[in-house]
Amino acid sequence: MLNHRSLLLGLMAVLVLGSLTGSSDAYQVERAPWSELVATSERAVHGHVASSWGEWAPDGSGRVITRYELLIWDERQAAGPVGMDRVVVTLPGGQIGNRRTVIPGLKPFEVGDELLLLLSHTPWGWQPIGYDLGILRLNDQPAGQWTELESLLEGALGRARVHP
Repeated sequence: MLNHRSLLLGLMAVLVLGSLTGSSDAYQVERAPWSELVATSERAVHGHVASSWGEWAPDGSGRVITRYELLIWDERQAAGPVGMDRVVVTLPGGQIGNRRTVIPGLKPFEVGDELLLLLSHTPWGWQPIGYDLGILRLNDQPAGQWTELESLLEGALGRARVHP
């Protein structure tokens, strides 16, 4: 049976060992460089969100997903243009009635957002690579950043297809 002295010694040992392990900060992972993300994407789309709607996840889990219709201004693909003015992008999370699914760290799109998305095709449709990793919200970026990214996209995915 434990007495107070052994309990106190055990607690002190845990505290001393804990202080020797260094910082208790959360582990952070560096964001992948855009060049690597572009190289892995099947499609890069620059446009704005025209509409959104919630749906039940197709896997029957009871989770909610949100589909966003984007009007495409500029598109680049490894396999060439698809020939559409719009694309539907799927993200986990959203709301249907009183059922809401929230994905920590993944901010939903708003109608009117200007976005650059690095997409890959999944069983649920087009989705940004690594969710937030494949999303650049141009509303929040300095004006010169788009020119920088444009040359990177052309090198990895070819020439642009621009929509009026």
